[in-house]
Amino acid sequence: MTQPPIICNQCSNRITTIGYVSYSNPFKDRKDWSGTIFKVREAIELSGCKVIWIPYKKNSLPILFVKVILKTYAKLFKKNISLDHVKIIGKLQSFTVDKRNFHKCDYLFFSGQSLLLSNLKTEKPIIYYSDATFDLTVNYHWRNLASWNIKQGHAIERTALVKSSIVIHASKWANTSAIDFYKTSKTKCHILEFGANLDDNDIEDSETYTTNRELKILFSGTNWERKGAEIAIDTVDFLNKKNIKTKLIIVGVNTVPEKFRNISFIEYVGFLNKNIVQQYEKYISIIKQSHLFLLPTKIECAGIVFCESSAFGLPIFTYDTGGIANYVINGCNGYRLPLSEKGDAFAHKIIECINQNELLKLKKGGQQLYKEKLSWKSWAERFKGVLKIQSQLK
Repeated sequence: MTQPPIICNQCSNRITTIGYVSYSNPFKDRKDWSGTIFKVREAIELSGCKVIWIPYKKNSLPILFVKVILKTYAKLFKKNISLDHVKIIGKLQSFTVDKRNFHKCDYLFFSGQSLLLSNLKTEKPIIYYSDATFDLTVNYHWRNLASWNIKQGHAIERTALVKSSIVIHASKWANTSAIDFYKTSKTKCHILEFGANLDDNDIEDSETYTTNRELKILFSGTNWERKGAEIAIDTVDFLNKKNIKTKLIIVGVNTVPEKFRNISFIEYVGFLNKNIVQQYEKYISIIKQSHLFLLPTKIECAGIVFCESSAFGLPIFTYDTGGIANYVINGCNGYRLPLSEKGDAFAHKIIECINQNELLKLKKGGQQLYKEKLSWKSWAERFKGVLKIQSQLK
């Protein structure tokens, strides 16, 4: 269904035009930011806006030279460096921005990219969409950062928030940090959760579990330790020992520690690239035949996989960390456990849901949650509302 066009307050006779600032082509590149750059562009258009790509170079020769120096510094002083929070790199990136279509744009849209945003000189209103603030990533995602890097990171984030006319975060966790830590005005802050990076036409009901069959648990993540693969294995091992025949399907991880390679109840699928038709279809097939989704992730700003799991009706079991609370609601589409819990606690929670016949309720709850706020269609409708609010504030 075609959405009605959004009319810009400043240009009442035409559709709102948004300049999508990105080094990758948001009309073609389905890989950048796990496909979110592409899907956000689709959602903006679905809201009724026109999108123009505003390209820039993330790695020019001068930038690469600076990065080599910084990497040498990091190795020499045994410190980590977040290259996304170094002012000189942002300054150099700003020189490469193609501004030829700026005059056509009512807004400039940034998916993350606070570094470039903070250094770009423009009078155009800016929409800043992110899944975290820099403050939240320090000692969470980034550890052992150089002190000067932390100082610059805060300055970059603060400038990006101040320069933006509209600030959108993918969770309450990030939104609260922008308001409380960086003192961003509440009137320009909004929350729009990510959607599933799948085609709606491919979304179907997953299999419903019954106690007379094998329980198939899906784990999807590329980082073995951070995503909690070992805890997932412990969970499934515990379930099998409790006479609940269970299989763990692990997608995404290519490098598996030696001691976990020959466990009978694990099916290793490896990394699946959604840009390759056969691998995308295999991923869809795996989701459809799974009964629930287990991701004991220790660091997570949001999680596209939670949107995808909810779309198919997979009950979700994960940790309560980062921005996950916007994607997994206890008793609705799954459960979030404290970070202190181990595999046996996840297993007990799953057993409890099975014994209380709760999996079907969680399945339906996830599908409803997907329709209401975890789909890009919902994102588009709510984005339209954000622009309307902004026009009324002018």
